Amino acid sequence: MSLTRRATSLLYRRPWMVLAGAALSLAPALWAASRLGLETDFKDLLPRSRPSVVEMDRLAAHLHSGVSLQIAVEGQSLPAMERLADDLAARLRALPAGLIEHVDESFRSERAFFERNRWLYARYEDLQAANDALERRVIAETPFDLGLDDGGADDGDGELLGLERRLRARASAWDRFPDGYYVGEGGRLLALFVTVASSTGTDFPAARRLLDRIRAEIDALHPRSYDPSLKVTLTGDLVVGLREYDALKADVLASSALCVALVLAVIVLYFGRFRSILILGATLLLGVGWTFGFARLAIGHLNTSTAFLGSIVAGNGINFGIVLLARYFEERRRGAATAFALNTALRRTAPATLGAALAASIAYGSLMSTDFRGFNQFGVIGGVGMLLCWVASYTALPALIVLSERIPWLAQRTARPWRDPMAWPFLALLRRAPRAAIVVPALAIAMAGALTVRFLAHDPFEYDFRRLRNRVPDRDGIVELGRRTARIREAGNDGALALVARPEQAPVLARAMAERRDREGAGSPIGQVVTLSDLVPDRQPEKLALLAHMQRVIDKVMPHLGPDERKSVRAHRPPDGLRVLTTADLPLKLRTPFTETDGTLGRVVVVLPRSGHTAWDGEFLLRFAQAVEATPLEDGEVVRAAGRPLIFADIVRSVLADGPRAVALSLAGVLLLVIATLRRGRAIRLVLGTLLGGLALMLGVAALGGMRLNFLNFVAIPITIGVGADYAINMVRRHLDQPDRAPANLVATTGGAVVLCSLTTTIGYGTLLLAANRAIASFGLLAALGELACLGTALVMLPALLEARRHRAAPVAGPSRAVPVRDLEGYLGAWSAANSAHVDRSLDREG
Repeated sequence: MSLTRRATSLLYRRPWMVLAGAALSLAPALWAASRLGLETDFKDLLPRSRPSVVEMDRLAAHLHSGVSLQIAVEGQSLPAMERLADDLAARLRALPAGLIEHVDESFRSERAFFERNRWLYARYEDLQAANDALERRVIAETPFDLGLDDGGADDGDGELLGLERRLRARASAWDRFPDGYYVGEGGRLLALFVTVASSTGTDFPAARRLLDRIRAEIDALHPRSYDPSLKVTLTGDLVVGLREYDALKADVLASSALCVALVLAVIVLYFGRFRSILILGATLLLGVGWTFGFARLAIGHLNTSTAFLGSIVAGNGINFGIVLLARYFEERRRGAATAFALNTALRRTAPATLGAALAASIAYGSLMSTDFRGFNQFGVIGGVGMLLCWVASYTALPALIVLSERIPWLAQRTARPWRDPMAWPFLALLRRAPRAAIVVPALAIAMAGALTVRFLAHDPFEYDFRRLRNRVPDRDGIVELGRRTARIREAGNDGALALVARPEQAPVLARAMAERRDREGAGSPIGQVVTLSDLVPDRQPEKLALLAHMQRVIDKVMPHLGPDERKSVRAHRPPDGLRVLTTADLPLKLRTPFTETDGTLGRVVVVLPRSGHTAWDGEFLLRFAQAVEATPLEDGEVVRAAGRPLIFADIVRSVLADGPRAVALSLAGVLLLVIATLRRGRAIRLVLGTLLGGLALMLGVAALGGMRLNFLNFVAIPITIGVGADYAINMVRRHLDQPDRAPANLVATTGGAVVLCSLTTTIGYGTLLLAANRAIASFGLLAALGELACLGTALVMLPALLEARRHRAAPVAGPSRAVPVRDLEGYLGAWSAANSAHVDRSLDREG
């Protein structure tokens, strides 16, 4: 007995046993899948061994890397806003340790520090000029003056006043807020900047609890009691990140639910039978449940690339069951009994669908060869998912068919003749314009091929990351309020940090980066390079000696000044008590970015990008990362930098390096599979030509529409290669099984199931267009284009080519011995009915 007959016998006699085994395996799979986490950090898309990730993790272990939270106070009374800021900052600092790292409500202590030490922060040249002028004034007032001075020289007191103005102007660069608070928009907006623990940024339940706690502290102060116009709002990275996370989860649930609903709707539209929903829906649940249970065991979480795989696996994975069920119903319409129809459907569809499943799995699996985990994990889940969905389709689905035939209200049939609503447009085109079905697609493919070559030759990657931002509606203005509060403090673009081994290496590294910046001139992506020692005045011993001399000179000249001049000069005299400042004397706020978790100071170097550039510019990020990621020191040691710009730059590099390799592996794998399964040169050429034509149409239309490739939609290309080959393989395989069948009849039977398969897959991709993340939406659009393009070539051009060959191979003269299609179907139906009774009897005897 053949393997198919054995499987049919088991499924026919023991359907409950098969379904019980499926249910027992599904329960733990669903339990595991329900515990899949969702990682939204872009760092998770890169391998842990990537230098930017390794260095980022090293910095995170040594530095305070908290998440920003901004508290915006809006109102009409600035004094009331300032009082509220002081009281709220005190309450936040009193919260339990570990919740908040730092609260920054004002610049007052820093302002006082620079005011007190402004003389030490003056340029030595300015101090020298003031000292020289003072000495000239003293000489002019002594009896030893010989009148040799230039009469136009500045008086000492005038030079002092000028120096004081320059000192205050220099101090104003450190403090733009007269009252010491972060106030903007004409005194109507005050901002508090809070840094929370970095773990809170990724632990979203903890983030919610912290935000609720802070809101409770705000409510306890009753802001309107300070002034009726006051309004307090939370914004910043923590709030926006939590909102985007909620939007992503909502998108995943909404797209998955919509995908399943639409897929089941088109199934009913095609089959016209209620039981088709139950059979295919249960099979789909089993396959998807197994897939994500496996994902929980193999990976443990989803990321921004794999979050929407539920819709994709559902749309692709149901195809195998559709082909099997369609063939079963086709045999039943011919009069075959249940066992014979099931045996025929299993035997005739299993090779083609297994080949299609392997092609799709190879396409997904090609992504596993990449280091980029956004691709790698996508390939693992998708590749295994296709095989698991095929197994579910050829185990649980036949058992469900057998059970449904034993339930009278499910097994009842309609007397209306079968009408395939999916295939008739393609069938009409093939019958009415067979030549156009070849010529028009061929011309379209040629034009699309030219567009594709041009598209790929001119760097198709998307470097404007603004086009990939989330489309979360800012209905309450939280996101815009965050931008307004950030502008108050003029927070710069994301920069990079470097952690050297010893404090004395920090100035050396800073000098090396500054020298590179100066060599490259205006084209350098490097802006400021800051170390902790840069915040301490330079040449302090020389300045202190000069200031002491100026004090003595002023004290000497003071008796010779008039009352008004004396008062003015005394007010601007360098104060007593100035001393050499060390890094320990700097205010805490200035030391924090350079302080490690164990209190070590001086090993951190901050590198800022050149002003005028944005972190959304991918090309600039690549240049900036290349400039700062690895800097050799004079002793030969190489210091690496880390930061979000370097993470994004590595993502771009990974996609550009791994994407083409994944496409090549997908093509090679599908080619080998097609050769191994079809083994006929002409059939192989038909499948590959159909697939490549669909791929060219997809990329040509994308290029024509102005689409560009990004770190996520690149996946659509290798996936389209595998999934698109599915349709051509099914069509050609059916043609090889029944070579005498007319291509029109091929479209009318297998073609309808292929259209339904493509429609369910397109629905899976199409639901992604609703995603707030634009990268995910662009993937859905590009993949849907690939589906439609491959379906068009498989259902239009391929049958037309078969029809053209059929006419060329038809005998010119002599009696025809071919059986007409209508008579052939009748003959097959009678043969099936006669043999099915024998098969059912034999299976009953075996039972």
